[in-house]
Amino acid sequence: MNTQERLEIINSMYLNRYTYKEIADVLKISRQRVHQVHTGYNSHKIGIVDVSVELLNNLYAGYTQIAVNKDSFSGGRERIREIVRIRDSHTCQNKNCLKVWVNGERRFDVHHLDENMLGKTRIKGIIKYDKENMDKLVTLCHKCHFMWHRDRGLFV
Repeated sequence: MNTQERLEIINSMYLNRYTYKEIADVLKISRQRVHQVHTGYNSHKIGIVDVSVELLNNLYAGYTQIAVNKDSFSGGRERIREIVRIRDSHTCQNKNCLKVWVNGERRFDVHHLDENMLGKTRIKGIIKYDKENMDKLVTLCHKCHFMWHRDRGLFV
């Protein structure tokens, strides 16, 4: 069933006073997806398409340095994290792992190498800090990120 057919079914059921939950049960999709299709919601997914070619040409795989004009891009926390993932070629930077992210799976974590910033991802000014210090951010798979914190005693 393509998206257009799904939209027609959702619209007709909605007009017949079915709830999103009831429609979801019939179509075997989530209630949130029914809402997205019905309202035409389009998430602003961050990916290579959203990053300028000039910026991509300035990025390279080493995570200790990054040649980026800090004012050459805008965006929030997730955009900065996606740029770090692109810089690291969507690969876990743990030299014993080097797992490559598979499209469609949960995105890899972006970790602060600056120990003063650990656990401070919600403080005021963190986006500006991350933008100015992208060389202190690194891509890690979920397992390596968890192990990194566990081995440093941050998780008990």
